[in-house]
Amino acid sequence: MAMHRPSLARRASSSMVIIDYPWTKTKEDVAAFYNVEETKGLSEERVKRDLERYGPNGNSIVDIYTLWVFFKSLSFR
Repeated sequence: MAMHRPSLARRASSSMVIIDYPWTKTKEDVAAFYNVEETKGLSEERVKRDLERYGPNGNSIVDIYTLWVFFKSLSFR
């Protein structure tokens, strides 16, 4: 009986491949998966390409404000 071994990656959308369970991988595994050298980081070309493809990181101020309003509305008595 063959054991099922999960793949290293999966498709999050039609154009983006992401690593499965990155917190269980070594930093070397993650760097190799995304084809980046830890000491050099991403090239300017790669940053521009990924920004166009995936958009910026982080939450917008609207998202943060909405979350703050939600938590403020909760009663913690």
